[in-house]
Amino acid sequence: MQLTPGPGYSGSVSFACSGAPLGATCHVPSSVSLANGAPSPFTVTVATSGSASLPPSVPVQIKPFDGLRLLLSLILVAGLLLIMRYRRRFEHTAHARRMALNIALVALLSYATLSVGACGGGSTAAIAPQTIITPTGTSTIVITPTAMSSTGQPLQLQPIQLTLTVK
Repeated sequence: MQLTPGPGYSGSVSFACSGAPLGATCHVPSSVSLANGAPSPFTVTVATSGSASLPPSVPVQIKPFDGLRLLLSLILVAGLLLIMRYRRRFEHTAHARRMALNIALVALLSYATLSVGACGGGSTAAIAPQTIITPTGTSTIVITPTAMSSTGQPLQLQPIQLTLTVK
């Protein structure tokens, strides 16, 4: 871009930039020097971020095998039913009673171990920071020039509107 001052004006013009979309930054020169009607070039740069061509990655979550828990639950229930049915036989012998209790405890502990293994959800894996991606579309970038007259009065300068298209 370039500024062309009116005849007889010498001084500097400063700029402010606004209207950049999410994930984009606008860069303008802090000031441009003008001298008596001579055009002065300057550059406005809008940097966008990211690439919208790929979706953000989602970590894969592995669900526990529910069939194994169901099978273990059925074995536990069947074992407890057998113990209840043949309870009188087990009451007569200490060995049989101890064996039935051990089977029930092993089944219960196995079930508890497999059930608790699916809980938690905690992880020590580091997650990469998400990059903000500039959305596609059209935005209006407004460049606001500011200058003073030779007497120190602010000049009335019109803002410059630029159209940014992100694809």
